[in-house]
Amino acid sequence: MFSSFSNKTISPYTLSEARDLSSLHRHPLFIAGIVFRFILIVFTTPIFQTKWFLPFIEHSIKNPLDPWTSFVASGGDIAAFPYGSIMYLIYLPFVYIGQLIDNLLGLGLFSGYGLNFTTSLLDYGVLIAIVVLSRNYSKRLILLSYWCSPVVLFINYWHGQLDILPVSLLIWGLCFLKWKRPIASASLIGLAINAKFSLYAAVPFIIIYLYRNRRLRHEIIPFITSLSITLSLFYIPNLMSSGFHEMVLATQEASKLTTLYISYGQGIKVFLLPIGYLISLYFLWRLQRITFDLFIIATGLGFFAILILLPPSPGWYLWVYPFLVF
Repeated sequence: MFSSFSNKTISPYTLSEARDLSSLHRHPLFIAGIVFRFILIVFTTPIFQTKWFLPFIEHSIKNPLDPWTSFVASGGDIAAFPYGSIMYLIYLPFVYIGQLIDNLLGLGLFSGYGLNFTTSLLDYGVLIAIVVLSRNYSKRLILLSYWCSPVVLFINYWHGQLDILPVSLLIWGLCFLKWKRPIASASLIGLAINAKFSLYAAVPFIIIYLYRNRRLRHEIIPFITSLSITLSLFYIPNLMSSGFHEMVLATQEASKLTTLYISYGQGIKVFLLPIGYLISLYFLWRLQRITFDLFIIATGLGFFAILILLPPSPGWYLWVYPFLVF
C-alpha cells in the first residue's frame, strides 16, 4: 500500500493513504488506546517523573541556556535528567503551561499532565510512523501490537520514561529516508541522538544501506553533512556546560558497555555487546540486495543486540519495539 513512497521525493502522501489513516483513527482499538492513555495520565503518578524529570524541566525555565549547571548548583539530583537539550525543549511548553495552571489553582497536577500529554503526542507519532513504514498492514494488528500494547503503555505512562521522544525522532527520520530526503532524515536522527546518545547506533546501518544501494549512494554526503551540522549545533554549546558533563556525559550508561563479557583468564575478556552489534552490521553488509524492509529489520537487530547484551533500563525496550511491530 505504501510502496509508492519509495518513488516519491515531493509529496509522501496520496489521497487514498490519507483516507486510510482516517479510517485508522475511527477504529475501535484506536479509541480504546486513547481511553487507556487518558486513564493512565489522570490517575497515575510515575515516581521517576515527580522525583527527577519534572523538577529538572520546571527548573530549566529559569535558565534554559544551561539548565544542567543551574540544576546541580541548586542541589538537584545529578541523576535527574541524563538527556540532551532537545529533550527538555520539546517537553517544556506543556509542562510550563501546566505549571502556570498549578500556580493559579494551588495544585501540583497539571505540570505532570503536560509532560504526559507531550508523551502521548510523541506516542501517536510513532504509531503513524510505523504505518508509514509498512507497505501492507492490518489496522487491527498494528493497533493491537503497538497502540494497545501493555509494554508501550507501561513504559510511557506507568513507569513514566521519556525514551519515546528519541524513538519518535528516529522512526520519523527513517520515514524521511524512505522518501529520499536525506537532509531532513539526518536532521531528525541528529536530534534523536542529542536527546539520547545511544540512538547513534542506528547511523552505521543507515550508511551501509545508502552505500550498498547505487541509486542512493549520492545521498551519503548530504546525510552525513546534515547529521554533523545538527549534532554540532546542539552538542557543542552543551559541552561548555559543567552540569551537562556531570549529568549527561558522566552517567553510568557508558560503564554498562563492558558489563557482559566472557573471561579467558589472565585478564583477557571478550565483550559481547560489540561483537553482537558488529555481527548485525556484518549481516546487513553481506546482503546482496538490501531492500528498505531488510534495512529496517537489520537496524532492529542491532538495537536488539544492545537490549539483550546490556543490563537494560525499562525505557530501552521502546528502542526495539517499533522494529518488532514492523
